[in-house]
Amino acid sequence: MEKNESVFVPGRKLSLSASIRKRQQEGWFPVISEIKVRSDKEGDLLRGRDPVALAREMAQRPVAGISVVTERFHFGGQMGLLRAVAAAVDLPVLHKDFITTERQIEESATGGSSAVLLIAAVNQPLLLSTSGSVGTSRRMGLKPSAPLRCGTRPVMNASRQGWQIGAVT
Repeated sequence: MEKNESVFVPGRKLSLSASIRKRQQEGWFPVISEIKVRSDKEGDLLRGRDPVALAREMAQRPVAGISVVTERFHFGGQMGLLRAVAAAVDLPVLHKDFITTERQIEESATGGSSAVLLIAAVNQPLLLSTSGSVGTSRRMGLKPSAPLRCGTRPVMNASRQGWQIGAVT
């Protein structure tokens, strides 16, 4: 655990991993709710609802965090949505997108996210280096996370090298 990551300070959100541990200690199964505008298969997922209002409703439940999908082409997301949700809730926000550049990680941090999803299959060449995705995430104060179903060697190697990588599905 990083220094003071589980101590609540007014005006500062818990880290995603600290929030997950907090929900577990309270007897809840730690759930990360998701804001996703649409999907290729299901179409409009919001069905006319305001995504920021929906995030506020989710935040009133015992969830560990809220993920925001910002990928535009398949899921209709945008960075403005990430910024709006992060500003509207006191929970950690996980940024989900097909992140392939360090600039996207920096935008994630300045957009208010607490964690960033790194998919090894998408950014494998950058994943492990200290100047790559995981290193940039840590330097920007973000918790690098990887999908459980990823199961790839780069994620396991990063963990062995001492990177704290949270896993989400």
